[in-house]
Amino acid sequence: MTVEGDVINERYRLDRVIGRGGMADVWAGHDGLLDRPVAVKVPLPAYRDDDRFVRRFAKEARAAAALNHPNVVSVFDRGDDGEVPYLVMELVVGSSLRALIDSRGFTETEALTIARDVCAGLEYAHQHGFVHRDLKPDNVLITEDGVTKVTDFGIVRAIGDRSITSTRPLGSVAYVSPEQATGRDVDARSDLYSLGIVLYEMLTGTRPFDADSPVSIALAHIESTPTPPRDVVGSISPAAEAVVLRALQKDPDDRFDSAAEMREALELALAGAGEPATAVLPTGPSVSGDATTAGVGVPGDDPTMAIDADDLPAFRPAPDAPTGPAPAVPARQASRRRAGGLRALAGDTRQRVALGVLAALAVLVGAALFPSSGVVHVPEVVGLPGEDARAVLADHDLGIVVTGYEDDTDLPDGIVTSADPRAGSPMTRGGVVEVVLSGPPQG
Repeated sequence: MTVEGDVINERYRLDRVIGRGGMADVWAGHDGLLDRPVAVKVPLPAYRDDDRFVRRFAKEARAAAALNHPNVVSVFDRGDDGEVPYLVMELVVGSSLRALIDSRGFTETEALTIARDVCAGLEYAHQHGFVHRDLKPDNVLITEDGVTKVTDFGIVRAIGDRSITSTRPLGSVAYVSPEQATGRDVDARSDLYSLGIVLYEMLTGTRPFDADSPVSIALAHIESTPTPPRDVVGSISPAAEAVVLRALQKDPDDRFDSAAEMREALELALAGAGEPATAVLPTGPSVSGDATTAGVGVPGDDPTMAIDADDLPAFRPAPDAPTGPAPAVPARQASRRRAGGLRALAGDTRQRVALGVLAALAVLVGAALFPSSGVVHVPEVVGLPGEDARAVLADHDLGIVVTGYEDDTDLPDGIVTSADPRAGSPMTRGGVVEVVLSGPPQG
């Protein structure tokens, strides 16, 4: 158990937890060797004995450490102290964009400036072969000096790296691209879609797609046309609206070709905004008192709801996503923009949900449906047919998602060959177990 005052590798003192996610804590700490404040990301105890998780954590640390840009939170060091892996990062004093959206509105110049600087960080990451895959306001920080920094490259994946199968989407459902929501391969243009959602939210005070369930939100990303920002807030400039709507195109080929191209469009919109583009952004209330950093959700994070296992009619991803128009989500009145933060929109839940979307969402979502129901231990499902594994996991209030297929076994098709987390691991009720099935890849 990691506690306040612990010193990792005789160097990094842990002072207090400033962020907590489903798999790791982030501590504000002190580097005794270089005498500077740092943030230290440490996996939760339940995951420290999971070899697969530890390997993934190390890989993600290497990826994040390769990025060195003013608009990306810096990674200083990584290692392990005995059996406890850790990641040491820049400690950013300021606020998350999520906290600022919830506490104040933005001028158009402020919103465009933040988006431009996020684009600069993404441009650098993309040029070095990495896609963020989870861009959202919680993962954008504004320092006390008004510098924008992109955080949490913890689920970053190298472009073209298929060590994580294309059926395993990652991200937060309110900000995922249509290709993420259907479990397809993503590239840098997926990050630009997510940034379009963030910019829409900064300009209007609401998201283009919001509803009463994660499934409905995901379907809106796939099917619905966003309400034009100027229909929500009439004072938004046509140039700013054009940037947003191009970023939110369903087909990646219809979006900006690159973060560089989107950044240039934002610069042009800024030039016509009528306000100085160099305005220092007030940081407002800071997260966890006076510091925040990369790596986990923070208090005030929008919960990503888990889908009950009983709502999953099947777990094998569908080969085709649904197509066709659906009604746009009605916009809220602009007068609500500065009235105490964002509120969820009421939306109609579709009764018929594509299996591919459900499989994708099972990975995207957390365990918020069972906030006080405790922890269960993952039952053994390796060796069971997929449908039997689903039933066993459902009995333990757990969901299931197929993340890959193994074709070089002597087993009949559809048998679970591996599960993550493994049997016996503690897991919050409502969590999702990732399984690999025997047989050829589907879809």
